[in-house]
Amino acid sequence: MCASINISLIYHTFQSIIKPKEACKFMYICICKGITEKMLQEQIGNHNRSEEQILKNLGIGDSCGACVVDAVKKILENKNLLDSKTAKSES
Repeated sequence: MCASINISLIYHTFQSIIKPKEACKFMYICICKGITEKMLQEQIGNHNRSEEQILKNLGIGDSCGACVVDAVKKILENKNLLDSKTAKSES
């Protein structure tokens, strides 16, 4: 007898564990390491860290490396956003 995958069961199990709105609150940056945008943003929050240090702290790029470009882009976007907010609050 061949085992079949019950998609409906998987879907309903997922629904009971994580509500759809909660699942959309973060996106994965690195699938290999399970690193999310939230984890990346937490690292960016410390202004004293360089892009290289953030990548190293999270382990981004240690596996396949496909995430590095997107991660650096997000780091720069978030740092620019933080810098503009800081400049506005100081003026």
